[in-house]
Amino acid sequence: MPAVPCVVRFQPEGRSWRGDPATPLALAAAAADILLEQPCGARGSCGRCRVRVVDGDAPPDAADTASLGAAAVAEGWRLGCRLVVRGDLVVEVPAASRVVAHKSFGDDDLLAGGFDPVASHGLGVALDVGSTTLAAAVVEMATGAVAAVASTLNPQVRYGGDVMSRIAFARSVPDGDAALHRAVADAVRALVAEAARGAGVAPADIDYLAAVGNPTMLHALAGLPVASLGEAPFQGERYGAWSGDAGALDLTPASARAWLPPGIRAHLGADAVAAILATGLDRPGPPRLLMDLGTNTELVLAGPHGLLCASAASGPAFEGAALRHGMRAIPGAIDGVRIDADGALRVRTIGGEPAIGICGSGVIDAVAALLRAGVLEPSGRMRTRAEVAELAGSSGSSGSSGSSLAERVVELEAGGDDPRPERAFRLTDGPRPVLLTAGDVREIQLVKGSIGAAVRLLLREAGLAPADLGEVLLAGAFGGTIGGGSARALGLIPAVDPDRVRFVGNAAGAGARLVLVDRRARARAERVAREARLVELAGREDYQEEFVAMLGFPQPEETE
Repeated sequence: MPAVPCVVRFQPEGRSWRGDPATPLALAAAAADILLEQPCGARGSCGRCRVRVVDGDAPPDAADTASLGAAAVAEGWRLGCRLVVRGDLVVEVPAASRVVAHKSFGDDDLLAGGFDPVASHGLGVALDVGSTTLAAAVVEMATGAVAAVASTLNPQVRYGGDVMSRIAFARSVPDGDAALHRAVADAVRALVAEAARGAGVAPADIDYLAAVGNPTMLHALAGLPVASLGEAPFQGERYGAWSGDAGALDLTPASARAWLPPGIRAHLGADAVAAILATGLDRPGPPRLLMDLGTNTELVLAGPHGLLCASAASGPAFEGAALRHGMRAIPGAIDGVRIDADGALRVRTIGGEPAIGICGSGVIDAVAALLRAGVLEPSGRMRTRAEVAELAGSSGSSGSSGSSLAERVVELEAGGDDPRPERAFRLTDGPRPVLLTAGDVREIQLVKGSIGAAVRLLLREAGLAPADLGEVLLAGAFGGTIGGGSARALGLIPAVDPDRVRFVGNAAGAGARLVLVDRRARARAERVAREARLVELAGREDYQEEFVAMLGFPQPEETE
């Protein structure tokens, strides 16, 4: 006898989902176009996905109490990533628990120079298969114009927040590869249907499809095993271009002609190739560096000897995870921090909402501001309150400005989830202030150490210095939000003239649109994958040496 469907009503929108019991709430929410934060990979450890059960039976488990506290649980708060629908529910999803999942597929100038159409008529879908977010654009094949865009959470997040944890899942669970494939294929089919509705057409009207993603994502989409991507030499089963019917990927419409661009090697896949095409790095020009910043940062240097590529692990700090009060870039997140010459602290939040946390761009700004103000030493150490006050006095700053910053330095008591005492800087006031802790600073140092060491080795391989770079291109959702000045002050990006830093948005998505409609772009992709040279960082002694050397911050005068 089939199970009686459950109904979940999501507040404040009032959207409803109807489906089978035993469905994870996060998937029910995604079906209602509400994407829950899950930066910890649905392990129940970060608390960023908290929702409130307004009506219905949803008993808490130990993870709810450990992460949210007994008082919050008594008020109906639950971890959205852990909650499984067992019956009818009314659930409130606050803004801080939501992912803003819009991705661009390039602007109108992308194809302004003309192109060689793959087809003279019909519609296609460009797919950006991201580790966190899936995005689809319905595109007119003859003109390259985008008719509609849709995005959704990648349901693979329930198996891990990053590719390495998903590879571990696939290796440890019977049929783990099949589970990864089903999750992404089911979500892409639904996403294509949503994008088609937005364009006023049926999915059956789609004739062509192109998809880009990192090697783990495209292996999962194609139903290939991912285990070899998790151990040295980190090589997948397929890097060449693939073409065939969409039905071979379990996508619809099954008869649509699909094309997956080639990858390069290791963790540099079709998304990196697509970004190279969209930014024109394979075209003649001065030395340029592309930095696609994310959980895994792809780096491409166009130099005198062609394209050099590297992949640097950067962890989840850019998305706010692993930080005490970190969150994604949604309303209420601190995304800008400045300390004026008089010592006044200026904090900006997304949407002008009251501050409830801090996102990646805000953390970069905050660390840079505290470094300039002397609250942080170049080593990354946070000075004590007395040291900050003394430093302000010795530098001739006014007493009020020195004390205003010094009073924001606090010593956190041991206890709670983390038994270790820790120093922190109070970014906001009130009963629940947003803090930047010494541990948060350390997370940023580890990220910049990894990326900075990779950049140094690429430049060394090419025989270039940072001053030789004509442009530094910042791509990815995070790359489009950070302040170039702050990133440069921390040494996160090379110390070049700020006018040489350019934000290029979702370059991988723009490249997916290119290869969908343009034969010449497909030929360029094949050439790039064939000729680009991977600089493998794993196991290199000089990488470890550079990593350690890059952990410290530049002296403020070095970047002014």
